[in-house]
Amino acid sequence: MNVALNYDVDGVHMDFVRYAGATWGYTPSSLAQYRRDTLATGTPAPDDPRWQAWRRDRVTAFVRDLHADLQQQKPSVKLSGALICFGGGPASPAIGSTRPPTHRCSRTGANGSRRATSTSAFR
Repeated sequence: MNVALNYDVDGVHMDFVRYAGATWGYTPSSLAQYRRDTLATGTPAPDDPRWQAWRRDRVTAFVRDLHADLQQQKPSVKLSGALICFGGGPASPAIGSTRPPTHRCSRTGANGSRRATSTSAFR
């Protein structure tokens, strides 16, 4: 938000909008926040599906909050991101959205073939 509020920019691009690896952010403070948010007991393994889902949800919440703040404070500033395509895109529009999710992404395989996958984009 600092860049959008203090500089004359057309947009904000978020590069690498994801965790840097399976154990990145696996810290005592993050684990404590996970337990508070989910009411889980014990410490999940870094590859625990519920822990992984919580991490994804945190990234999604951050991007949604930033998008909402931009729309409220500087609606002319566009938000974009370097997304990575794992799995299918969302099954329905985002909460409060009036537009369907955008599904477009393709990856080049190791042998040079193109494989279509999907992701969503904020509009």
